[in-house]
Amino acid sequence: MSTVSGKRLVIYLLLLGGLGALVWLLVRDGASERRSGRRPAPRQAQRRPGHGRSLQLPALPGGEDPELLTMVQGQVRDGDSNKPVAEVHLRFQGRGASASGVTDGTGTYRVELPGGTYRVSLRASTHVAPDDGLRIQVERGSPVRWLDFTVYRMASVAGRVVDAGGKPVSATVRVERARGPRHFASEGMSENTDGQGRFTLRVPPGEVVLRADAGSLGAALSPPLYTRPGAHLEGITIRVGQGLSLNGKVVGPGNQRISGGQVLLRDELGVRRLPCDADGNFAAGGLTPGAKLLQAMARDFSPSQVTQIQIQPGPPVHLVLQVMMPKGVGGQVLDEQGQPLGGITVTVRPGGPSSRVANLQQPQKQVTTADGRFMFTQVPNAPLVITARGPGNTIASRAGVAPGTYDNELRLQGTGTIVGQVTEGAQGKPVRDFTVAVTGAQGTGNPFGPLPRLRVASPSGDYSLENLVAGTYNLTFTAPGYGATEKVRVAVMAGSTTQANAVLDAAGKVSGVAVDPRGVGIPGVAVRLDTGWLGAPAVTDAEGRFELRDVSRGRRSLSATHPDYDTRIVSSISVFPGQTAEVRVELSPRKGKRPGLRFSGIGVVITNRAGRLVVVKTLDGSPAELAGLKAGDVLRTIDGRSLGFQEAIEAIRGLVGTPIRLKVQRGEREFEVDVIRDEVTVQD
Repeated sequence: MSTVSGKRLVIYLLLLGGLGALVWLLVRDGASERRSGRRPAPRQAQRRPGHGRSLQLPALPGGEDPELLTMVQGQVRDGDSNKPVAEVHLRFQGRGASASGVTDGTGTYRVELPGGTYRVSLRASTHVAPDDGLRIQVERGSPVRWLDFTVYRMASVAGRVVDAGGKPVSATVRVERARGPRHFASEGMSENTDGQGRFTLRVPPGEVVLRADAGSLGAALSPPLYTRPGAHLEGITIRVGQGLSLNGKVVGPGNQRISGGQVLLRDELGVRRLPCDADGNFAAGGLTPGAKLLQAMARDFSPSQVTQIQIQPGPPVHLVLQVMMPKGVGGQVLDEQGQPLGGITVTVRPGGPSSRVANLQQPQKQVTTADGRFMFTQVPNAPLVITARGPGNTIASRAGVAPGTYDNELRLQGTGTIVGQVTEGAQGKPVRDFTVAVTGAQGTGNPFGPLPRLRVASPSGDYSLENLVAGTYNLTFTAPGYGATEKVRVAVMAGSTTQANAVLDAAGKVSGVAVDPRGVGIPGVAVRLDTGWLGAPAVTDAEGRFELRDVSRGRRSLSATHPDYDTRIVSSISVFPGQTAEVRVELSPRKGKRPGLRFSGIGVVITNRAGRLVVVKTLDGSPAELAGLKAGDVLRTIDGRSLGFQEAIEAIRGLVGTPIRLKVQRGEREFEVDVIRDEVTVQD
């Protein structure tokens, strides 16, 4: 054997030995990991055909283990054609984590993120997503492959912006308001006019109002525009530099002279500040006809009450606004052990235990002193809500506080949590994609306003509502293919967790057609159910047809609205699981300035007061009025049954000519009365 051959043999043996050692190390490490329960570190995520694109890996919160990322996948589809939509950019934004993705040619996206709660935004060049404030809760661990979203084609509007003489002007045109059966985010939808004052702007489908800002000429709004997905409207003219005006004066108690004041005016253009001169005079021009809200403020005085006025063509409106003698509110913030706590932000705004009070000012804020005290010196002369936020998600809130009280004690307390599991009624299996909404809250002081709905993507059907102020909550659960289920009076205590499981039953459908008196289908009619259903209203197609899914079993009422027709309520629609109820709705052309209302029932308005059904009023000439019902009457039973509010609505409505027996309490007296249902019409 030559020397060269011997060297080659040694090299080959060394290479084989090194390879064998590497294999042995890999096998040993793998066995060690299996014994210890550890998983190998994940490899870099690869893009797979048909799984969308992942644009950005999550920014993990401190200490987050990348092995605990959850893969989330789904499709984005067109809400009208149900076809997949490509090039939709999705962004999941949570506390300390975010992830982005974009749909591929099949409408599929894929992202990886830690378990938690996220807000999801969808952006596309041709489509827009409903802006319903929905949050998404993703369970840690098991992959989620069914988190689908719906978008709708945008419409377009073309027109001109001109001055009072009809000459074109340069302006920025944007979407001021987008509403209707669905709510869409319209931020960033704007366009500048060309040299001829012309513009073309993409807008969400539904009812849209455009705003033109023309610099020194001021701003103006278009009339409401009604657009369908993918439609194009032309010939829209927005006139700026013209309009109505008002003027007035701000005075103090006893009509004393006030200087240095200002007036807040809110109309469809938003809230603006009108300065007052040395004598308290103010003026505003360029106003459109309609309702305006005004509130005066001045140094060393509490603001005036909010005043609503109607502006119509004619001489300028003159009004006097009176500020109040200064009133304040104060107190002390204590921690959970009752010790004063400094450096805590306290917020005060008008409001009662369950409602807000009209006010144009922003909520006032203040930081407590070292001994935990706070004092606001110029608060509105109305019931107040005072809220304090402390460390560790602690909070204190009092509602309906009277101005002029300075001994309000706010003791911080921890928040509570509601957890539970949602299952389907037939086999008890977990519902893996559902939405939970807080439909009522009592005893919470309402410090935050309505809580956003929570969509849960959970293979186990588990959900969690965290950071809830102590009080009582009503929860409503919905899911595709199931009827809504409500859990009422779920109590939450500070620092504790409450269990609230829900069972969903299979749902039915309601479909049909909306027609005019000639039997011709009406497009653009918004159709919804008053009970047993929480979906977005359906909008009739070009033939007037509609379909409502996920309707709970039972007797239902349907409402159909259109700006050119009177609203129609159809009652006694029987819904059964897995079946479709067909309905024909005939609408009458509107005769008044606003649409009227037509329905079958007894013509009574009721409300729910502490669990009692109370008559608010009876309509003129209605069966309820003819039967002698009066405001303040309490309906104890309906056809011998004690019913909840929604059940009572359906029970009172019914077919024309059918009777209903009511047990009524009036003061200390109880009596029964039979009422015959009839067609009830309310004009304008």
